[in-house]
Amino acid sequence: MLNRLTTRRVYPLSTRVISRFQSSNVSTNPLRNKLDNYLTYYNTPMELRPYIYRPKNHNKLLTMSVPVKDDHGNIIDHDTPTPRDPIKPISSDLITQYIDSIQDKKELMEWLKQWMAVTTRKKSIWKLWKPIHLQKILLKSFFEIGGYSNFLGYIFTQNNKFIEAKNSQVFNIENFLNSVLLCSLLRDHINRSFDSKASLQKLKNAWTVTQFKTNRTGLVNILIQSLEQRQRFTALDELKAYKPKNLVLPIFPSLESKSFQLNKDKFLKDNELVYFICRTILEQIDKQTIIIDPKVLESMQEFVTKFKELSPQEEDKFDKLILSMKELYKNDIILQRTDSEVESKTESS
Repeated sequence: MLNRLTTRRVYPLSTRVISRFQSSNVSTNPLRNKLDNYLTYYNTPMELRPYIYRPKNHNKLLTMSVPVKDDHGNIIDHDTPTPRDPIKPISSDLITQYIDSIQDKKELMEWLKQWMAVTTRKKSIWKLWKPIHLQKILLKSFFEIGGYSNFLGYIFTQNNKFIEAKNSQVFNIENFLNSVLLCSLLRDHINRSFDSKASLQKLKNAWTVTQFKTNRTGLVNILIQSLEQRQRFTALDELKAYKPKNLVLPIFPSLESKSFQLNKDKFLKDNELVYFICRTILEQIDKQTIIIDPKVLESMQEFVTKFKELSPQEEDKFDKLILSMKELYKNDIILQRTDSEVESKTESS
């Protein structure tokens, strides 16, 4: 195949066509550029990679011409691939860092759709996704950048792809489902929303999408119980294979351990969502409609106290996120009121 390619005449690339071997957007975010370059490598046909990514073969690219096809498989142009620097493997942590760095919901959604468009046959790409990534996308959109409903709906639609790619464990209880339930509980609280039918259906949908149903901490039980009490529905008979479990919060690393500092930092990162959930149950929900076992609340308070003691001496992240969330939903309420006023004026005129 390569021999045939090298004997073809090289045609100029049409200005209407963007090469599939080149990134159409150059980001100012170096983390995004690393991810884009890695994805471009895996979207490059295997037979062309030795020529594009190996410096010793770059001269041969000058004699190569590759057909560019439209969505229907018709050749609409020809392209001369551009030499690129060798690609180094990336870690899942790079995705984590990038999600943390994003401050724009459009950028996050555009990037997410690019990565979700990869064929599930490229399992090395799909294996980079970890449960923490879905957690971070959901919390990022809910607390900081907005568009939570759109991100949640889109993530739901990608469930089958993760199953096909043999990585369905990203839809687990501790990271994915608990994030969804935490956001539901907070959104209902701040909006003063009471709709038992809709709330139960959302819970059932989230439970169905959840593939890895190991209940490690029992926090999901507290979240479901809180939603049940607030919205006045019963979920136990509605959730197939749902097994309640007593609360088992993570154990803190020993202060006397030689590797305490390393263990401490990892512990804080791994259990940030647990901290958010405990703070929400203790402080952010309506105590008149939700009643939690006092022993559970005591365990949560002990966890929160120890977590704060180990955290850096700076403004608490949860407090900042709550303020940010309230601003986001305040803006949504203002927009909803504005839309209603416009509709009323239109109808009256």
